Amino acid sequence: MKKLIIGLCLMLGISGSSMGKGYEIRGNVKNMPDGLMYLTLVGQTLTNVDSVRSKNGIFSFKGSQVSVPKMYIIRRKGVFSSVATLYLENGEIKIEGTLYAGVWASGTALNDAYTYYVKTINPLYDSQSRLFYEMKLDPGKRGWSTAQYKEKLDSVNRKISTEISRLVKLNSKSVLGLEILNTRLAAMSSTAIEETVALLDPVYYKGNEQVMQIKARAQEMKKTEVGRMAPDFSVLDTAGKSFSLSAMRGKYVLIDFWASWCMPCRSENPNVKKAYDTYKNKGFEVLGVSLDKKNEPWLKAVHTDGLTWTNVIDPSGMVAKKYAILGIPQNFLIDPSGKIIATGLKQESLLEKLEGLFL
Repeated sequence: MKKLIIGLCLMLGISGSSMGKGYEIRGNVKNMPDGLMYLTLVGQTLTNVDSVRSKNGIFSFKGSQVSVPKMYIIRRKGVFSSVATLYLENGEIKIEGTLYAGVWASGTALNDAYTYYVKTINPLYDSQSRLFYEMKLDPGKRGWSTAQYKEKLDSVNRKISTEISRLVKLNSKSVLGLEILNTRLAAMSSTAIEETVALLDPVYYKGNEQVMQIKARAQEMKKTEVGRMAPDFSVLDTAGKSFSLSAMRGKYVLIDFWASWCMPCRSENPNVKKAYDTYKNKGFEVLGVSLDKKNEPWLKAVHTDGLTWTNVIDPSGMVAKKYAILGIPQNFLIDPSGKIIATGLKQESLLEKLEGLFL
């Protein structure tokens, strides 16, 4: 659920509301302790807008008419995880289920659609996670080779992509259609983005700023696809001196986008380090581009993770914008002429690619 909430936080409020006198949220959650409950708006920060006390899992929030449906969570005081996720819209919204086993919103059109979406897509993401961690931590469990695991993961990824397209089309005249697309953007190619955006109803989303931004981003992504020349850039290195990508021309270079606060990035660093140590004397370099805003956490992470290659920081996001970065970790492998020859090389795929180049 966390992945879905992060992706759906990008809402710009474009849906027309259903008619009515306001909203009422009626909760009945099993196995939930009594206590203070918050109705919290989800955005770049979490904002509590109302509070009530629950008794035996029963609680209720009421409010005036909502003009623009937005995403909210219901959470308990002093507890980090949320009880439920919902879209606040006019009408009676039911919050039902068992705490930590599944609590769902229903009763209004948008919440019914959102719950269907989550129940459809979550099992696929769960399957993807299980296969990935099993491949890494317990590869002998099923007796499969790494290639077989990758084949299974590819199959799950194709199913996810198919379902995302279907669900976007199903919700093409709803704010949910765009937000479903948002959850998958970081994993999509420019072509896939354009094809999925085309599924949104052009009348409903006419002039929508976020849709226009996504279309523009897809065009930017084409500039850094395989076969294109890597855009040059100049930013500050760990010594505070200006460093340019072009200074590495003549070598194979992995441009590695990461940040100190990105745990998946930090988990990937040992793999990059192994690749660097193996091929650094054969014409291979790594250029780490941190998206940290401040030097201190960045420099600390460089030291802690033992990143001995050239590291630069992009606090303004200028380089990330040039490379149309939607999520990290992300990387681009360029050849000695500066041409991009691969992207998104993670885990064994990075070593396999380098082995094909140098051995």
